[in-house]
Amino acid sequence: MIPWKQGGKPENLQPALLGDRPHLSITLKKLSWLGRIILPSCLWQDLKIKEHVMDATQLKPSPVARLAALMGVMAGLSQAADLPTAATIASEMGLGWNIGNTMETPGGKPYWSNHVPTQAMIDAAKAAGFRSIRIPCAWDTHASNNVIDAAWLAEVKTVVDYCIKDGLYVVLNSHWDKGWLEEHIDVSSHAAVNVKQKTYWTQIATYFKDYDHHLLFASANEPAVQDAYATPFGSDRVGVLNSYHQTMIDAVRATGGNNATRTLVIQGPHTDIELIKSAWTTLPKDKVTGRLMAEAHFYPYQYTLMTKDDTWGNQFFYWGQGNHSTTDAAHNPTWGEEAYVDSEFTILKRMFVDKGMPVVLGEFGAGLRTTLSGDNFALHKKGRLAFYKYVAKSARAHGVLPFAWDTYYTGDMNFTIIDRGAAKVYDKDLMTALTSGWGVSTVEARPSFPSGRLAVSSMGGDLSATYTATSAGKASVVMTDLSGRTLWSNSVQFTPGLNQFELPAAQRGVSILRVRQGADQEVASISLP
Repeated sequence: MIPWKQGGKPENLQPALLGDRPHLSITLKKLSWLGRIILPSCLWQDLKIKEHVMDATQLKPSPVARLAALMGVMAGLSQAADLPTAATIASEMGLGWNIGNTMETPGGKPYWSNHVPTQAMIDAAKAAGFRSIRIPCAWDTHASNNVIDAAWLAEVKTVVDYCIKDGLYVVLNSHWDKGWLEEHIDVSSHAAVNVKQKTYWTQIATYFKDYDHHLLFASANEPAVQDAYATPFGSDRVGVLNSYHQTMIDAVRATGGNNATRTLVIQGPHTDIELIKSAWTTLPKDKVTGRLMAEAHFYPYQYTLMTKDDTWGNQFFYWGQGNHSTTDAAHNPTWGEEAYVDSEFTILKRMFVDKGMPVVLGEFGAGLRTTLSGDNFALHKKGRLAFYKYVAKSARAHGVLPFAWDTYYTGDMNFTIIDRGAAKVYDKDLMTALTSGWGVSTVEARPSFPSGRLAVSSMGGDLSATYTATSAGKASVVMTDLSGRTLWSNSVQFTPGLNQFELPAAQRGVSILRVRQGADQEVASISLP
C-alpha cells in the first residue's frame, strides 16, 4: 500500500486456522534421538512437514525420518532441503495480516510513531486467527553503497523470528522505500535499479538462507504505483518490471541452500487486478518448478481509500446488499460490491490459480470513516464488516490468500485490527468478520446467547475456536451432534479476554459447540460439507 503516516493521508495517491496442531510437537519429540542428532537442520525442518500427519501415539520414526537421517550422513550434513512447493505452502497459509507502517518506514525507528514489534504482538495476531504475516520492509534507506546495514538485518530477523516461533508463515518483501524500484519502471532506470535489486536480494537471501519454507521472499510492493493509470503500461514497461523480478529470482536462487527451492512472490503491474489482466501476459522464469506465487492488492478506491468527493465521482460510505442508505444515496456504491469482488478474484483464479500458481492478495482493506455519525456511521460500520467478510469468503472460494492491511493508526480512515501496544485484538467485530468469512464459523441466533464471543474457524479440515472470556477460570467445552450426543468434551482454563483452543475434527454436516464458564454459556454451530 502507498505509505500512510500516522494521523495523515496517503502520500502520492492516484485516482483458519488458529494455532499449531497439538499433536505435532508431541510427535517430533518422540522421534528417535539418533534421527534428531544426525539430521541436518534443513532436512529436520522439512521432516516436520512430512511427518505432521503421524498420530501422536506413534513412537517410532517413520521411514521418511530414517531415510532422511541416512541421507544426512551420506551428504556430510551439508545437503539442503527440497522445500515444499508454493501450492503446498498456499494450502496452509490461511488468513494473513500486515505489519504496516513499521519495518518499511525509511530510516527505521520510530516507525512513523508505531510500536516496535514484540513477540506478544505476534502471539496476539496468531491467537486472533492469522496464520501468515506480511512484513513490508525497507532496504535501500538502510544501506550505504548498496550494502545493507548489519544492525538492520538483525532487527528484521528479530521480527521474522517472532513469527517463525509461532509457526506462522512470513512474507518478507521489498516495500515502497522512497520508490527506488516501484517508481522507476522505465527503460532509463532499468540498469541502475537492477544493480540494487541483485545486490539487496543476494544479501537478504544469504542472511536468511537457513530458514525453512515458512519464510517467503516478495520481490516488490506496488510497482509503478505513481503513474500506473496516467501512463500506459505497455510491453516495454512490463519488460522492465519482469526484469526486476527476474533479477530477484536469479539472485535468490544463486545463494543456494534452502533458497534454491524457496517460494518467491512476484507482483503484477501496480498489483492492480485489471492491469494484471490486460498487461501482465508474460511472466519471469524460474529454473525450479512450482515455487512462484503471484501478488495482487485490492482497494476499490471510492469505497476503501477516497477521502473527498470529486467532480468525477463521490466517496462510497456504505457497502453490500441490504446496506445502502436511504438518506445519503449520493454515497451509495455504484460499483465495487459483491459481484465485483467475485469477478476480480475470478481473473486471478483463471490466470494463475487454475494453472498451478498460487495468488497472494498482499493487501486489502477499507478505511473506517469515523467522521460519520449516528445512523450513517452505524450503517457504514455494518457495510464495512460485510466487505471484509465477503472479501475473505470470495478469496477462499477462488484460491486466493488474503492479507489484511493494518497500520495501527486509530483515527479517521484507519485499518486497524490488532492493538499492538496492548497485544490484543483492537477491532473484534472486524476480526470476526474475517475469520467467519474465511472459515465456517456461525454463531447460533439464540436470544440467551447474543454476544458472539465464541467463533470457530476451519482450514484444511482442522478446527480451532476463539472464546472471549469475561473472567479467569475453567470452562466446560463440549461438541455434540444435533441429537445432543457428545462427540468430544474437555475442560479448558481461560484467562480474561481472547483465548484460542484447538478442536478435534468435526463430522460432516452440523455439529454444536458449547462453552460453559460459570453462569456464562456460548454456543456456535459448525457446518462442514
